[in-house]
Amino acid sequence: MAKSDTNQTVLIIDPSGVITRVLTVMLTELGWGPVETVPTPVEALTQLREKRFGLVLTDWATEPMDAGEFMKSLRADAALAAIPVMIVTGNPDPSQYILANDAG
Repeated sequence: MAKSDTNQTVLIIDPSGVITRVLTVMLTELGWGPVETVPTPVEALTQLREKRFGLVLTDWATEPMDAGEFMKSLRADAALAAIPVMIVTGNPDPSQYILANDAG
């Protein structure tokens, strides 16, 4: 994954403190950052409207909306629609890949 030349700030959406710490360390070692974290997509949408981010990483299984619903909300907002998103999941169900792709 190539880093953005203009904004390397990353937002991680995951309720697990362990996962967010691991991803933060990994991204920082790869030269990304600063890295911010939120536990829910609802909080992420608020953060994304308040501050510019170059990349969003989200778990698929989040509450109160999953990553597919989050993506639809993000892509429906013209100010946020172009932000790149990577969905991270431990679930090997191929149907989730299709849902994620369809969500944008």
